[in-house]
Amino acid sequence: MKNSILLQVILLLLTSKIIFSQAIPNKFNYQVSIRDDNGDPIVDKEVSFRISILVNPNSPSNFSYREEHSKVFTSNGVASFIIGNGNTKYGRFDTLSFQTQAYFLKIELDEGNVSNFKDLSMAQLLSVPYSMVAKQLDKNNAQIGQVLKWDGSKWKPDIDNSSGGGTLAGDVTGSTSSNKVEKIQNRPVSATAPSTGQVLKFDGTQWKPDIDNSSGGGTLAGDVTGSTSSNKVEKIQNRPVSATAPSTGQVLKFDGTQWKPDIDNSSGGGTLAGDVTGLQNSNKVEKIQNRLVSAIAPSSGQVLKFNSSTNTWTPSADSDQQTLSIVGSALSISNGNSINLPNNNGTNLWSTIGNAIYNSNQGPIKIGYNSPTDGELIVHKGNEKPTDKILFFGYKIGASPNFGSLANIGILDKGTNILRIGFRYTGSTYELFGTTKSFVVDHPKYFDSLIVYTCIEGPEAAAYERGTSKLVNGRADIKFSEHFGLIINPGTLTIQLTPGSLESKGLAIIEKNAQGVTIGELQNGKGNYSFDWEVKAVRKGFENNRVIRHISEYQINPNESQK
Repeated sequence: MKNSILLQVILLLLTSKIIFSQAIPNKFNYQVSIRDDNGDPIVDKEVSFRISILVNPNSPSNFSYREEHSKVFTSNGVASFIIGNGNTKYGRFDTLSFQTQAYFLKIELDEGNVSNFKDLSMAQLLSVPYSMVAKQLDKNNAQIGQVLKWDGSKWKPDIDNSSGGGTLAGDVTGSTSSNKVEKIQNRPVSATAPSTGQVLKFDGTQWKPDIDNSSGGGTLAGDVTGSTSSNKVEKIQNRPVSATAPSTGQVLKFDGTQWKPDIDNSSGGGTLAGDVTGLQNSNKVEKIQNRLVSAIAPSSGQVLKFNSSTNTWTPSADSDQQTLSIVGSALSISNGNSINLPNNNGTNLWSTIGNAIYNSNQGPIKIGYNSPTDGELIVHKGNEKPTDKILFFGYKIGASPNFGSLANIGILDKGTNILRIGFRYTGSTYELFGTTKSFVVDHPKYFDSLIVYTCIEGPEAAAYERGTSKLVNGRADIKFSEHFGLIINPGTLTIQLTPGSLESKGLAIIEKNAQGVTIGELQNGKGNYSFDWEVKAVRKGFENNRVIRHISEYQINPNESQK
């Protein structure tokens, strides 16, 4: 027999006959048909059942009542027992509120009688247990003409109000056929007889007849007094309104005690007081910060100054005009508007041509330190040998001053006039030079380091291109980039080839020009493999590059010999 039981249940709830003259038992019959997984009845066997009565079928662990029936015999696959007559495990069956609460019946089966219960069924109780409610419908103290009424916890005999009998209680008292409104919302109604047109008003204690203010009657109290049809504003926000009659253009102002008519300052009326006096539309500054302003008329150029001896603001001359003077390294300021700068013994050393400014004494123009002859940055004339540590200069050709386009710019060694890093015009091209040409990038791993690469140098002004190609049946055509072919002299081409196969017989250049080269395998080979190539050539126009040059080409003064 398989452990799992087919949850096929035939629920036979045997209806109970309600007899008012006899006691009704707190129990009902239950019969269930039990079958295995194959649908066959489980016959002639003792099994156990656990019965749970609960409110929420989705929360089976929260039950209101539980009992167990042990070793129930299954005759022909049907087991019968009485719910309410088992071994109680939780709650009391007779206290279940079947008359007010919907319940669900959960049945569990223990086929082996070892307290290993498995779900068998879950169903709502619809009628049979509710016959137990008839216990409360006994004839106890019922009178002729009464009906059953629910008092919130049970049914009991009471007056049938619908037929005119019974006594009312609450706001309305008396019988249903002869009653009286004693209260409204539990607040008493006055017995005072009303007059024509009055309404029922609540005075804080009771409802009583009174004047209907909404129709023009009644007396108002508060800021507005009098009747609703003839009233008067006595106050505003509980502050009294003066009985003084207003004049044309006045407004209602609060004087600290009451509201009364007064001048409207916002429209140009009213009197100002304080530093500024007079009317709003015609006023005068009498004081500044509560200090009097003199009535003396000011003269042109004067300013308003505070005179502490008279404690007044008075027009006076502006004595704060200053003269800025520089004598040597001293700066002095006194009254006046001039700035005096020294002109080097009266000789003007500066001249202009258009937007150019130049020094006419033929000496270097320096930004120096410690002394006039020690400079870090200098604009130098070409016929002098500098002694400074670093020189930044322009070398011009022609009459002085000449600002033509043929210029050398660079940095010189200390004590020489030889350019070590610079930019020079050779007469046909511009040349940028230095000790080395390098590039510097951040180190991708070590943040306190840099990578410094220096360019490969040589005696030629050359260009190169490289790549990887493949032999097909011993032949390959390499096409140069268009820009490479445009800048090189094809007669200076040299090519380096590196085979990518151990079986290579060697490679040869069959043809070369500015557009590319044709490669073939030696010994008329038919190989099919890749190879690397690199081609170099001299740039057009730089075929006559001179490696050894005279020192004068890199001097500020070409006429000065350096050995």
